[in-house]
Amino acid sequence: MQAKNLGQRISVKICYRKLSLPSDSGLTNGDVVVLTTYLYAPSCLALYTKEQFSKVIDALHGTNMSESLASKIESIRRVVIGSALECVVENGKITIPPYLMEQAGLQSEAIWTQHDNRIEICSPEYIHSQDISAS
Repeated sequence: MQAKNLGQRISVKICYRKLSLPSDSGLTNGDVVVLTTYLYAPSCLALYTKEQFSKVIDALHGTNMSESLASKIESIRRVVIGSALECVVENGKITIPPYLMEQAGLQSEAIWTQHDNRIEICSPEYIHSQDISAS
């Protein structure tokens, strides 16, 4: 089994509040981003631009569904939209509030991975607990 390189490991200040963003993220000082629980991995956080997060909200609200599925989607909305927080990029960093740090299990380190529409922020323990064997 060989682990794949999932991203860059970064240090978080001991107060668990500032997180350095990837230099190639396209984000600059003053940009407003949205930090929230990541839908597919509740032990991780997701960072979106406001435009990208708006598309996530539209997708959650625009789904035609049966009554039984509607309650599940409503629960997802509560978690993802309810935990969403706007952050301002300052000196290439964002501030992560303690309740989101605790939810994601972030302590002294975090691992971020950049995707097409988001940056995922997870604890090293979570990443290493996943089965990431090469196929």
